[in-house]
Amino acid sequence: MLADIKQGLATCNNDLFLRAWYEVSNKGFGYRMITPEQAFESAYKWFPYNKGGGYGKWYGNNEYIVNWFKGGKDIHAYSNLPLDYSGAPVRAKRFYFREGITYGLISSFGFSARRVFEGFIFDVGGSMIFPDLSMNKLQGFLCSNLTKNFIAI
Repeated sequence: MLADIKQGLATCNNDLFLRAWYEVSNKGFGYRMITPEQAFESAYKWFPYNKGGGYGKWYGNNEYIVNWFKGGKDIHAYSNLPLDYSGAPVRAKRFYFREGITYGLISSFGFSARRVFEGFIFDVGGSMIFPDLSMNKLQGFLCSNLTKNFIAI
């Protein structure tokens, strides 16, 4: 296998569980977490969230944070799910906070791939690729004209 490709979290209520970065005090914001366990053990409520967004190659669209306090306790409760559950709508939890490549689910400008560094939770619109090979080489290929032509075919 070359890479794991995963859909992520669907909060089921973005108005309740998402914020823009500037809406939350730095004191309640957990950035640079590298594992779900580290985030769970922290006292932080808000974590970087990759929601996808519009067309953009290489890097960007990092505008949101998500309430993932104590492993998403509130999101699980909202959906009536036990905290140890991993499936829709809280998919691929073991991949949260890992470095990877995201691609937009929908874009009128075509396919684009962006690097996401460690510390982010990702959602369905910002699904992620976790390559077994070189991250730089795969991202370079995905952002190339060759890939654009393959997709057009």
